[in-house]
Amino acid sequence: MSTSALYRAWAAGRLMARTAGTVVALVFIASAMSQDGSHLFGTNLRDSVFLVSLAMLLGGLLLAWKSQLWGGAVSLGGFVLMAAMGGWRPPGLSGLFLWPVAMAVLNLASWWTQPLEAPEDALAWTEAWSGRLHTAIYRAALVGRWVARIAGTLVALFFLAFVAGEGPPPVSRLSFQEDLIFLAMGALFLGLLLAWKWPFWGGVIPLAGFAYLILSAHIAVSLNPQLLAPAGMGALNLVCWWRIRAGRREGLTAWRVPRTPLIAVGVAAAAFVALCANEIFGNPPLMTPPFRPTAAMVGEWRAKPAWLPGQVSAEEPETVFVINADGSVTGHVGDAAVIGGRMAYNRSWFGKLMHWRDDYAIRGKLDHAVVGSGLTEYSGEFAAPLTMKGGELSGGVNFRYGRFPVRLEKE
Repeated sequence: MSTSALYRAWAAGRLMARTAGTVVALVFIASAMSQDGSHLFGTNLRDSVFLVSLAMLLGGLLLAWKSQLWGGAVSLGGFVLMAAMGGWRPPGLSGLFLWPVAMAVLNLASWWTQPLEAPEDALAWTEAWSGRLHTAIYRAALVGRWVARIAGTLVALFFLAFVAGEGPPPVSRLSFQEDLIFLAMGALFLGLLLAWKWPFWGGVIPLAGFAYLILSAHIAVSLNPQLLAPAGMGALNLVCWWRIRAGRREGLTAWRVPRTPLIAVGVAAAAFVALCANEIFGNPPLMTPPFRPTAAMVGEWRAKPAWLPGQVSAEEPETVFVINADGSVTGHVGDAAVIGGRMAYNRSWFGKLMHWRDDYAIRGKLDHAVVGSGLTEYSGEFAAPLTMKGGELSGGVNFRYGRFPVRLEKE
């Protein structure tokens, strides 16, 4: 094989080692984020050493883009440190850790076999391919920046809509830890809006909020997958900022986006946001047809026992709703009478398409406060979203600062 062919093979192997190592590191990081990582931040030395060794093992694979020698050495050093921990049994080369170790070895092998001199024709070929790769990465970063901005804005608007629709939490009644959780949630979602002006902070602030929720608040991502979307957009903001900051390669022409498709996308996005806002804020939403109770709905509905057959649960106040033929609702919650109750559709065709909300909702007001389980006080206006299934109306009764579930049967 000629010297030129050997150099090309080595250049291809170097790119493969770096790329495969990055993929492996990202897969491991995503897997770690899907679990509650609070156990890694214990107070004993073993937890700290394990965290440092894991960071070395995965971080070295990313460092290989700068230096394959140090990238491979740091990764292998992390694995050796992990295996040398007293009383800890590493998974061994047959387990999942085979992949980052193998990528670290490939990086070191690529550095060790680097030719001392490159033939001119092979060097020109490598430079041409490197130019194409950097151009593709730069343009992908431009696209990713706009995707992160637009998607992050939509996610932030959803967060604001839910806070406005449900009402902000009673900050004065929450503990300091609960206040921090609410602030972290705000940073996770609202921090994405900063990407329009400051892409760096539009990535760092959401990721900081996400890190607090996972590591300090002990919120498992596996139970809250909706947290991954804003965190992923924050990471995308940060990565695209880092790549675009490096500058555009000489000779790369800027993209010209046709105005007509851009306007069409903007109109479609605005229509989607308007439909979502209508579905969240509307009580009932626009486009819902007038509600006419069917014969099966008209009558007295009483809360089904929650625990023992034939008994009303002692946990929550007794709930009775009387649905009239004109859609008005009377009844009582505990010993408080329902005033001005009305039943209506709770979602439009768009909400049904998005699987949001329940089909129906009863809205009204109690004439005085009622004390439920845990000394929770239910008072004022309420909304009871309900779904009819199998001869039952099931859902919950929501107040300003409390909620309890109900399963209603017709008397």
